[in-house]
Amino acid sequence: MKRYLRPLTGFMASSLIGALLVLPSIAQARCPSIGDKGLSGDCSPRSTQCYKSWVVDHRVLNGVPHYKLLVYRRYAAGSWAFVSETWYPC
Repeated sequence: MKRYLRPLTGFMASSLIGALLVLPSIAQARCPSIGDKGLSGDCSPRSTQCYKSWVVDHRVLNGVPHYKLLVYRRYAAGSWAFVSETWYPC
């Protein structure tokens, strides 16, 4: 029985170490970095339903970390127009 426990405990220890190394990156991934951009909606060439979001600031509000997101919308002519500015919790 002792012979089978040794590989099992080694596997559990390496799994635990792996989980501890991955958890901080998952926690950090929850709050986007300043300068992160993303596209959403229908971004085909003729669509007017394409939105670009851009993270511009971080702040702690009421003890909770937040990030400020600016949203722009693309029009048929290819120009972008400001839509909203909102704080989101991380």
